[in-house]
Amino acid sequence: MRQLVERRLELLRMEGLGFNQGEITKVLAEKYGLNRRTVQYDFENRVSWQPMFTNCDPRRSLLKTLNRFEFLYREAAFILKTTQNDLAKLGAINSMRETVKLLIDVQGLAGLKDVAGPERLVVEVVDHVREHLQAYDEALEKAVELNVNAEVAAQKLAKTGEGT
Repeated sequence: MRQLVERRLELLRMEGLGFNQGEITKVLAEKYGLNRRTVQYDFENRVSWQPMFTNCDPRRSLLKTLNRFEFLYREAAFILKTTQNDLAKLGAINSMRETVKLLIDVQGLAGLKDVAGPERLVVEVVDHVREHLQAYDEALEKAVELNVNAEVAAQKLAKTGEGT
């Protein structure tokens, strides 16, 4: 029982430090000599045990987390709209994309079909955005490539201009 409590507390600590579910599962399974499925089970059933460790209401935590993601997304959107720096714009787009990915990962919302009420709208939006993340990733990669190519061309042009 003590090992179970230690493992679950460490799971929460590692998650708080920003490790993803796969990394946490691997580390804890190795540390405690368990099958990865055992640690995965902790993630799947956290709604039954986490409130005992954190003294928080899972519904309230979900709302707090959603608010934090909303704040991060708004800040990145503000930077995107107000900056003139192309690299800052790319960084803002990347932050917005990462925020959505984290929302999906942390909340486990992807693919939920049995949700009703206001939460259903959140799930539908997340599912829609998740479907388009691949296109966002490709567009971001192309934008970075174009920017790098433009910088290389400018450097070559500058060298050519210096040699004449």
